[in-house]
Amino acid sequence: MNAQSLRIAGDHKRKLSRRVRLNKSVVAAATCPAGEARIAIYDTETPRLVLLVTAGSKVFYAYAKSNGQPIRYRLGSADVLGVDEARRQCLKALTAPGGLASLAVERKAEREANTVGDLFEAWFDHKGNRKRTGNRDVDNFRRWCDPIARKPVKAVDGQTIANLHSRIGDRSMKPVAKNEKHVKERNPGGPFAANRTLAMLSAVFRWGVRTARCEANPCAAVERFAEVKRERFFQPDELPKLVKAIESLTSPGMRDFFWLCLLTGARRSNVAGMRWADVDFVNRQWRIPGTDAKAGRMIVVSLDPEAMRILQARANVKLDDAWVFPSTSKSGHMVNPNKAWAQLKTAAGIADVRMHDLRRTLGSYMAINGASSVIIGGALGQSSQQATAVYSRLTVAPVRVAVESATATILELGRPKENSNPKKGGTC
Repeated sequence: MNAQSLRIAGDHKRKLSRRVRLNKSVVAAATCPAGEARIAIYDTETPRLVLLVTAGSKVFYAYAKSNGQPIRYRLGSADVLGVDEARRQCLKALTAPGGLASLAVERKAEREANTVGDLFEAWFDHKGNRKRTGNRDVDNFRRWCDPIARKPVKAVDGQTIANLHSRIGDRSMKPVAKNEKHVKERNPGGPFAANRTLAMLSAVFRWGVRTARCEANPCAAVERFAEVKRERFFQPDELPKLVKAIESLTSPGMRDFFWLCLLTGARRSNVAGMRWADVDFVNRQWRIPGTDAKAGRMIVVSLDPEAMRILQARANVKLDDAWVFPSTSKSGHMVNPNKAWAQLKTAAGIADVRMHDLRRTLGSYMAINGASSVIIGGALGQSSQQATAVYSRLTVAPVRVAVESATATILELGRPKENSNPKKGGTC
């Protein structure tokens, strides 16, 4: 995130460096051996170009010597900088007035001037990493704030933020991502992304003002884009296509996941991180801990017979004692089933839907069947200052009745009568 230049006294051990013609395949395959801090791969086509590989990063540097001391000048991460562009930037840095030594001094002065990236890191270390959406903030900063990340805080004014906000909102700015596929799969910007990024930056600068790291919040006067609340849900004529598409998935785990998203109305992150310990088979309930809930309070989800059948089938072939949907991810459970969702949409022939629309579909059919907004909010774990007190007094019975009525309607519309049961769950 921060610009860096490294002065290294002494050469690497021979076994930790090598020379090869760098290309996309070499960069992708480069790994740092276990137990080592880093390795250096020098380019034979541009001899002063070096790729430093650590356990968590791959970064291009320009290499030279000044007064007998080796200097490496950071060009950029290999995640966003291609080999050809790294070569061009390397040659440009080497031929700059004063050479790498001069550039390194300028880079150091810029870094010490307290950049926006520095401010974000300080804010995140102090406050952001305690937020439930902390990882999302890091992702948004990396994707959208690269144009200002290296700027000194004092050089960023309201116009700078307004220009960034506008570029994200009108989709004229390409997000920084791991690769082109990542860019295509993720939201390429728009009013929502622009407003969320602005809100995050405003929180960072407000904290900076309070802690004397900056004098003012440049985001304060930037006007947000108007947002149209999304109301999309699966219509009655689309439900058969949805059900057929879910059943067409080859992975039993993915079929079960999307069924539970639809039948419980829970957020996908909660379904993906469902724990066996939170599932009450006797009372047909799933308790989502407050630490995992967006509202910050425990949510009691009523499980209809179809959801219970899926969970019982998975329990019969349980692959993990902790997670309903175990995975090899760092968290130990399923994280982002975006590929399976893309396959589902293609199979259904419905392009303008999002995974969150499964949650909205349950709430919509509860409303169609006459459930009150309070009952719907209780079932979906939504909260507002006015409704929280009401939720606390709700018994499970009316919520269960409304949920089962809605899921019965969805299943009746979505499944042919001769195929009354979804495929049973199984292994992931």
